[in-house]
Amino acid sequence: TAHSTTLWSLFQLGRVHDSRFGRTIDSVDRFARASAGGSQSRHTGVSAPQLCPQVLLVDDDVTFVQTCGALLRLHGYDVIAEFTLRESLRYLRSNTPDVLITDLRLADGDGWVLTEYASVHQPRLPVVVITGTAYVMETEHCYGRIPVFLKPFDPDALLRYLECVCPVRER
Repeated sequence: TAHSTTLWSLFQLGRVHDSRFGRTIDSVDRFARASAGGSQSRHTGVSAPQLCPQVLLVDDDVTFVQTCGALLRLHGYDVIAEFTLRESLRYLRSNTPDVLITDLRLADGDGWVLTEYASVHQPRLPVVVITGTAYVMETEHCYGRIPVFLKPFDPDALLRYLECVCPVRER
């Protein structure tokens, strides 16, 4: 659709406009920079009541994490951002998000290690792979039942999938 094409064009540029709030989120503005740090409740050690489904977003590309994090927040998700395999494993050892979204190539390791950890230690955790390195043959052979979104991907498709596995509740 035209809306998807426009949204995707803005997403590629690091800008997402949400007409419900009449504002544009830019990857260099204050909101997006803050999104890279994840949820503040994680850093304070105080656990606030969870109102939104929590997404653990793992990618070593800061701009992607900022942009995708801003998009997910605009659609009602609480985003925890991690940039390394080590930090995301540490997070999963003591927290249970509603969904895990990870890249496969991380600066300090393989995203498959993270997906395998999640399947063993949190088997009910939905996992989504977003990567720019997959080939069609690998997708069918290696990924099994894990949905894979190849970069660049349609953000509306990701949002539709997330709505199926962890719907946002009306407040």
